[in-house]
Amino acid sequence: MNLLYLVIQVICIVICFIPFVSTFFSLIIEGASVLASGSDAAITAFATEMITSLIGSFVLCYLLLLVVIVITVPLAYSFIKNIVELKRDDSVKATQFFKQWFKYFTRAWKVTLWKLWKMLSIYLIFFTAYFGAIILMAIFSAIGAEILSVILAIAIAVGLIVVEVIMIQRTFAIALSEYVAIDNEELTAKECVNKSMELMNGYKWKMFCLIFSFIGWAILSVFTFGIGYLFLTPYIQVALVCFYENILNEKGENFKKDDVVEATNVDVITEE
Repeated sequence: MNLLYLVIQVICIVICFIPFVSTFFSLIIEGASVLASGSDAAITAFATEMITSLIGSFVLCYLLLLVVIVITVPLAYSFIKNIVELKRDDSVKATQFFKQWFKYFTRAWKVTLWKLWKMLSIYLIFFTAYFGAIILMAIFSAIGAEILSVILAIAIAVGLIVVEVIMIQRTFAIALSEYVAIDNEELTAKECVNKSMELMNGYKWKMFCLIFSFIGWAILSVFTFGIGYLFLTPYIQVALVCFYENILNEKGENFKKDDVVEATNVDVITEE
């Protein structure tokens, strides 16, 4: 399953860069012939053509990248769902995540957009304050109050550091959104993100340590030309599922409703 997932990702990346690579090599071939001709007019025309072609290829690459992102977000969600099911001993086929990606398209993007909003809202607040401070600095400079401008500049630098720290914390706070969404289909995307933030309260540093513990394996995987990621990626994914389930257990919550129903039935039978 992971092999298929990685192959799809590589193919998508290659497709994104095809316009730029093809344009680049065609310009090299054309440029060699133009330089060989020695014509100044031809060289000038080629320079203009080269700039236009490169800009066009960059734009096309970014458009293809947007298409790839639209496709891969629900694909990643479906992949995580299958990892969760495998960890819980459910029957999953290797190609199931690929076949079901469209089924979770809307759900995956709703959760992703709410996660983005949780992140971007912090930046919006900061940059609003930032531009306001820039205007005040200009006013202070105009009236000769340079000391106030310096104070505002220091405040902006400190604010930027604080925002980055908050962003890192927020990244870990919403990291379990997909797992919550997978286990609780009745919850809205907003509720899933908020639930993740609630669950991660007091566990952000533990998650950081967990992810950082894989850095050695990641470095070794690079030296194997990426082959090591065939084993490392599912290893990390299952570890994250275990991390999520451990948090639920520590907070006295259940991760699967079937388990609750089954446990209730057992209690009833026992009482009878």
